[in-house]
Amino acid sequence: MSHNRCQVAIHTVFLPRENLFFIKEWLAYHTYIGIDHFYLYDNTGSIGRGGSTPARNKYGIDFYTLTAALSDAEVGAILNEILAEFGDHCTLIEWQPRDEKGQVVYGCEESIIHCMYNYSRDVKWLCAIDMDEFLYSPCNEPLDSLLDWLEDKGHSQCVLLQKKFEDRFLHLDKLVTNIENCIEGIDTAIWGPKNIILTDAFYPDGIQSIHNIPVRFGSSHWIDTNRLRFNHYNVNGWQLNWMKQFYNCDSLFKLDVIDKGMRRYRDRLHSLCETFGRPEWRSAIMELDSL
Repeated sequence: MSHNRCQVAIHTVFLPRENLFFIKEWLAYHTYIGIDHFYLYDNTGSIGRGGSTPARNKYGIDFYTLTAALSDAEVGAILNEILAEFGDHCTLIEWQPRDEKGQVVYGCEESIIHCMYNYSRDVKWLCAIDMDEFLYSPCNEPLDSLLDWLEDKGHSQCVLLQKKFEDRFLHLDKLVTNIENCIEGIDTAIWGPKNIILTDAFYPDGIQSIHNIPVRFGSSHWIDTNRLRFNHYNVNGWQLNWMKQFYNCDSLFKLDVIDKGMRRYRDRLHSLCETFGRPEWRSAIMELDSL
């Protein structure tokens, strides 16, 4: 990657097998809206976190079974083929931090520090999100314009709130960005925000989690969700029960609102996701296991 700094990049820690069905669309979408580069921390072999395992995510989704017909080598080969389509816009890092027992662990905070130390000279702003999260501007504000506005106002940390959409694994028959069932009207400021950080202002000693990335100078700005948010495609039965307890509600939240905002990208993403990522390709992979 050139030492001419790009405007904005995304950092993520991921399991290739868990995200195999979705990574092409995630990369294509974010490239289309203005992300210049991706730092992809491959956490293959991780023992998991927060209830997840090497075969199931923390919501109980058995992603291993969906791709059981593919060996780890075949998963890796498909990943490399997908990344090749994006040329030098992707940097793949083998991320294998280990605990005292020698087991591979998640190490998200450490990966952000690693990314900042090794790549901040190449990127001005860094956004840390997961692969089931998609940046989205309801008012269609260009990302580079928003970042310029933040800098002009003296902000070095942009805090993003989420909107909850139905789990991507519950809709393998469509692109993630075609999922429109969501929950409206809940306050997500109190859990799970994400950040876009001016890399020069990053304060490594203060980082507590991916949700709290402090800065050395400048101010923190909680961006209006009408300007920018992230759509989080992870709502399933497990998440609904968790939210009921978290908000101390008498009943479950409902996915009873249709958000059509992503339709503006539908035709473009359908053409960008040829082969990898389309529902037909996912079905073919899953059917291999039954042969």
